[in-house]
Amino acid sequence: MPKPPPLILDQNSPAFSSPDAAAHAYSSNMGKKGDAGEKAGVILKDPEGKYRYSTTLDGTDENFQLHAAIPKGYTFAGIMHSHPGDDARGQVFSPDDIHTATNLKVPSYISFLESGEVRKYIPGQTKTQQMTDPASKMPLNVARGDDLDIEAGH
Repeated sequence: MPKPPPLILDQNSPAFSSPDAAAHAYSSNMGKKGDAGEKAGVILKDPEGKYRYSTTLDGTDENFQLHAAIPKGYTFAGIMHSHPGDDARGQVFSPDDIHTATNLKVPSYISFLESGEVRKYIPGQTKTQQMTDPASKMPLNVARGDDLDIEAGH
């Protein structure tokens, strides 16, 4: 897969008081039920402590590759992507999703297109579980994810 162009701050992104609120709003950019490929982006914390989202990029039906251009004064605050699948694996955080969030030490947000839900995985906090991979019959470490806390809103 060729390296995609860097994600940049979406100039239309409002400022949110929490990364969960930003992810909830950002999910509208992640596609809709029936879409074939994943979409991905990042959540950034601005110099005033508010959260904004980046532009999005298209991935394949099962993965994506991204890199982001983070503006001066901003920090990397989370990963966001979609799961378009309607099978059991498409409804959970995969081992790769968990691994990536853990390595980057940021929350991972997924917009599950089949159900319309957005959930988060927080490294070291969100519970994981075993699931048998339907194709290989091997056990996988996955997570359902946690519900978003969007009470704080904008």
